[in-house]
Amino acid sequence: MMIVALILVIFGMEVRAAANIESCKEIVQSLLIGQPSPETTERSVVYTRWGKKTCPSNAELVLSGYTGGSWYTNKGAAVDTLCLPRDPEWGNYRDGTDGDKAYVLGAEYQTYDSLGNLRKLHNHDVPCAVCFRRNRSVVRMFPARKTCYKGWKLEYRGYLMAGYHDHRAGTMYTCIDEHPDTLHGGHTDKNGKLFYSVEALCGSLKCPPYVQGRELKSNPKEIIDIDIRIGRTKPKLTAAMKASFDPTGPMTVALIFVIFVIGVRAETSNGSSKDMLQGYLTGQLSSALGAYQVEALRREFKSFTDQIEKSIKTIQEKTEFGAQKIQETKNSSVVYTRWGKKTCPSNAELVLSGYTGGSWYDHKGAAVDLLCLPRDPEWGIYTDGDDDSRARVYGAEYETHASPGYIRTFYQHDVPCAVCLLRNKSVVKMFPARKSCYKGWKLEYNGYLMAGYHGQLASTMYTCIDEHPDTLHGGHANKNGYLFYSVEARCGSLKCPPYVEGRELVCAVCSME
Repeated sequence: MMIVALILVIFGMEVRAAANIESCKEIVQSLLIGQPSPETTERSVVYTRWGKKTCPSNAELVLSGYTGGSWYTNKGAAVDTLCLPRDPEWGNYRDGTDGDKAYVLGAEYQTYDSLGNLRKLHNHDVPCAVCFRRNRSVVRMFPARKTCYKGWKLEYRGYLMAGYHDHRAGTMYTCIDEHPDTLHGGHTDKNGKLFYSVEALCGSLKCPPYVQGRELKSNPKEIIDIDIRIGRTKPKLTAAMKASFDPTGPMTVALIFVIFVIGVRAETSNGSSKDMLQGYLTGQLSSALGAYQVEALRREFKSFTDQIEKSIKTIQEKTEFGAQKIQETKNSSVVYTRWGKKTCPSNAELVLSGYTGGSWYDHKGAAVDLLCLPRDPEWGIYTDGDDDSRARVYGAEYETHASPGYIRTFYQHDVPCAVCLLRNKSVVKMFPARKSCYKGWKLEYNGYLMAGYHGQLASTMYTCIDEHPDTLHGGHANKNGYLFYSVEARCGSLKCPPYVEGRELVCAVCSME
């Protein structure tokens, strides 16, 4: 029977071997030795290197451009920063200034009283570079750090900058490379979007470890390396993969047998077995075997080929599943901040547990975004003490005296935060007005939607505070800083129903594989 099987495999699978046997062999081999192919492992990230024209040597340059943003005194302006290309393209347009428009301008360093090499950059225009990094899954800016946490790789470091706290336009905290470039012909005081060094202000921000008036460094681009580079580390098979793919099982043995036989056939090009089989099937050898034996042999061949086809189909399904599991377990990681908590959910890894930081609630030109400041800050060149020509960062407090339920008890407590690394996921998103996730998404945490008070001067951002918030030891005092208020709905352009006038909103942070 084994001889018959061998002959049939050689004859019936010859065409199939030429078409796809190499891919089958590669899949089986990758599963057996734990080495996935490059197509199943590569993942990439893109980040902007602010203040530089080039990317680090390990990254590919997508574009080298001009840093753009809003005029520093425009109170309703966009707060985020753009890296504008040097070769713009246009759609429908009308040249000339029109008052009913948003604006984008260039950017300048405002570093006339900064220390070291930053001072000589004052009033120079700011370049930028968009960088493409292969074989990495996550990029993250860490304020108040100049080295990386364990398991992370430094892309570049620099100085934390933002808009001046008393200007009218809101801004965002941005990392400027520690060795900044300038733009040719750009050393004139034309203003635009202005970058000031950021210094720490004590109060709701813990001092120590922070120091009043000291400028912050930042580790703006750290990338987590999850060993997806080919040849560096052989990934281990997961329990699910082992359960679905048994190297000693009959299906695997069958496939390996087929591959081996076809490989031998391809290398030797020996047609004798094929010729013998053809003789059996055409009846040319019937005189030797007799009609009954030939017919029985044909039925046996057909039964065997049916079984082989069924087995190969099953093997293909299992190997595709196994390859998919390798890709899922090696390629995907996301990082998010759990605001209001010191820890991460049980399914995530804690990168750092820190202090929530932001701008003073009544500074109209302040940065609008939040920072999760580490408990172990690092410093660059600095001068301690208050300096008026700086951007600033403070701690944060819950302002929940008018909130319903137990959230009210956290009034004027300082706010912690936790940066969490979640493996085997491809995206994380905050959904407002939801406390459960949509189909296919997994809940990371839920809570209450909060932001700054509408009558205060500083712009803020909507933030999801955990429904069971933590507090910081010794942080129950009215020191202000960045203030969190519950968000309630207002009807009009917001549809009611389903929304309700004056009702507080919840939120959910969800992830997707």
